[in-house]
Amino acid sequence: MKPRLHIVITGETGATRAFVVSKTRLKTTLLLAASLFVGLAVGTAVSFTYFVDNLVLVTSRDSLKDNLETTQVINQRLQDRIRTQEASREEQLQTALAELAERSRRIEAVLSSVGVELPVHEDAASAGGPFAAPSQEAVSEITFKVDSYLDAVSAVPLGAPVTGTLSSAFGRRRDPVNNRPAFHGGIDIRQQYGTPVTATANGRVRDTGYSGAFGNYVEIEHGNGFVTYFYHLKKALVPRDAVVERGQVVGLLGSSGRSTGPHLHYAIHFQDQPLDPMRFVQVAGQGRPVEEGLP
Repeated sequence: MKPRLHIVITGETGATRAFVVSKTRLKTTLLLAASLFVGLAVGTAVSFTYFVDNLVLVTSRDSLKDNLETTQVINQRLQDRIRTQEASREEQLQTALAELAERSRRIEAVLSSVGVELPVHEDAASAGGPFAAPSQEAVSEITFKVDSYLDAVSAVPLGAPVTGTLSSAFGRRRDPVNNRPAFHGGIDIRQQYGTPVTATANGRVRDTGYSGAFGNYVEIEHGNGFVTYFYHLKKALVPRDAVVERGQVVGLLGSSGRSTGPHLHYAIHFQDQPLDPMRFVQVAGQGRPVEEGLP
């Protein structure tokens, strides 16, 4: 006889019901129920995993979309900035070229006013051809041109070596000592005894010393054929072969040698020929009349 379970259910009204179930069937039912529960649990877990993975993928997709949009915006901003920078750089280049060209013209005007010949002379009045934007080579060329001009100007004695009053001009005059007609190879600048005298351009002291005619003197060689002479000094303050710069004190004004009073005899030679120093003085002094005194 197979083992059976008797299940008795009693209600509130006193009615009683009885069920008879075999243990084998009960075990089978419980196993089926357990299997169904396990299957449902596994299915639920798998579904939840798929749900989570899908949620992660959707989130990643949205994040990538946002990143792509942000990257596109940044890229557009960078392109706009690059275009702006290129336009600004082109404007700066044009401005620099204009400034260099203007500086070149000014330097040419200065050198031309004192009689210095330059190998390059540009003139828009007799020129033409198609327009082409300047290249980097053009910038280098004009920069080299201006640098060359600046080197030339640094060797040109500009301005007055001492402030004061012009007491004797360049050229024909009556000698102040013997009152005879003579040629004056420089200009005389009257000023107080001991006033500092400065170099009018960069250069090297070619000679310094004393002579009966010139008194204490300093001669400075500037290159490009220019030499300046400072005569009748109280004292020379630079030795021979010293390198001097424009504006550096080279001596003290005096009345040594063949002189009638405190003054500086200032002379300029270009390629061994005497030039009128007033042309060089007036360039730096903006062309003020001689009667107003030296700048």
